Amino acid sequence: MEEEPIPIYYGWQGLLGEKIPFSSHYGLCSITLDSEGGQLVPQTPDRNQPDFEDVRRKADEFARHAYADVFERFELLRGSLDVNVPIVSAIIEREHEGEIEVLIQTRWKPERDPLYSGTLEIPAGGIHRYENVYEAVKREVLEETGLRVTSFYPDIRTKTYAPKDDDCFAFVPFCCQQQLKGGLPRIGFVFICQVEDAEPVPRPEEVRDIRWMKKADLQKIFEDTPERIFTLQLGVLDYYFHDDKRWTYSGTSRHHHPPYLSQ
Repeated sequence: MEEEPIPIYYGWQGLLGEKIPFSSHYGLCSITLDSEGGQLVPQTPDRNQPDFEDVRRKADEFARHAYADVFERFELLRGSLDVNVPIVSAIIEREHEGEIEVLIQTRWKPERDPLYSGTLEIPAGGIHRYENVYEAVKREVLEETGLRVTSFYPDIRTKTYAPKDDDCFAFVPFCCQQQLKGGLPRIGFVFICQVEDAEPVPRPEEVRDIRWMKKADLQKIFEDTPERIFTLQLGVLDYYFHDDKRWTYSGTSRHHHPPYLSQ
């Protein structure tokens, strides 16, 4: 019995340019997959669009079998559109001439993020699928600043457990952060880091003007003109400036004193 032709009005643009039909919960769309994973590009539905549920069922069934690998990637993307975006952020410190300095950069994504481009920020970025958070911090810092992370504070983590080949571990970040409205629904983990002694090299398509700034000068900007700082990092810096009394320096090492040990 000859299979019924599947109506294709829109579809996936496959890795080799082939059209792959699919549907979404919001209407028929097209997606262009690149080497980095893919971008969802909605298109205006045709006014003569056939029964939505019927097209979605047939398109998904076809794509699931004919293009299994690509369909799996899209399902991951489609399923994550209504959940928070996990990120990591890095407060990079050094002790210089008796003062604590923080590595600051200017956010520069005028086409993708015109609202916040030009504001001050600390290195941050997304966590890849199954990526260890510590490795994510190292990768983001290297990508944005050209510097390699040499240590974390705090560096508190359990061993990795994998009774069913399902690696899991627990860790303690310096603090956590979340964006509740506007922009991306980010939720993340913040670490204090130290990096190699080298000159930072900014990633031109994302950041500019990387420089070391005295912690006291950054705190003054935070208190006097907070609009100069990327909103996502204001809560992080608030916690860093005002709760930092729980940490003390001993040479170049940083030690944590739990509240019940503080006098």
